[in-house]
Amino acid sequence: MNAQMTTTLSNPPTTSLPLSLESVRQRLRRANLYGLLAQAEQILHEPWLAHVLEIEESERQRRSLRRRLDGARLGIFKPLVDFATGPRNSTASSSMN
Repeated sequence: MNAQMTTTLSNPPTTSLPLSLESVRQRLRRANLYGLLAQAEQILHEPWLAHVLEIEESERQRRSLRRRLDGARLGIFKPLVDFATGPRNSTASSSMN
């Protein structure tokens, strides 16, 4: 494991609510964690389960967003500050008419 993952896994879980068996099964199914899903009843009360599910869900959400942004092929945008907002040159506007 890399240092960031080790640090992340050593933090205590942030959820204080007890997990229900059905909610754990749904979350494991959504995450395609079928090995853990098969053992859901045995691992339901493990202290690491809620934290692992949070890590997996947030990482999947981050990757999904990154994939969608990359697929959109949005270029670099010009900041609003860089646009000229002063009065228009009268000769430029009259030549456009």
